[in-house]
Amino acid sequence: MAHTAKEFRYAVDLSEGDVVRTEDGTPLGGGPEWTPEHLLLAGLLRCSVKSLRHHAKRAGIELENATGSADSVFTRRESDGRFAVTELKVEVALKLEPQPGEA
Repeated sequence: MAHTAKEFRYAVDLSEGDVVRTEDGTPLGGGPEWTPEHLLLAGLLRCSVKSLRHHAKRAGIELENATGSADSVFTRRESDGRFAVTELKVEVALKLEPQPGEA
């Protein structure tokens, strides 16, 4: 029997003044200072923490007080002359309860 993969659909809209909103109309914080590259890093960081939280929960571990940062370098690739992420670092600090060895 073939399994159908879950689908998660998201949408955003960009309106005048560089205001980005979710499909339900919720505005994204920030303003024009938030470049597409900042938004990409914010999404990557939040997705990483959400994924860690999900897998910790499956193991019976609570992930508390997650904080983190993400930074990157975008530059022109030599291979094709296009701009791309050439360096990326994501750091997450968190507290696990109970500690993994205790679970």
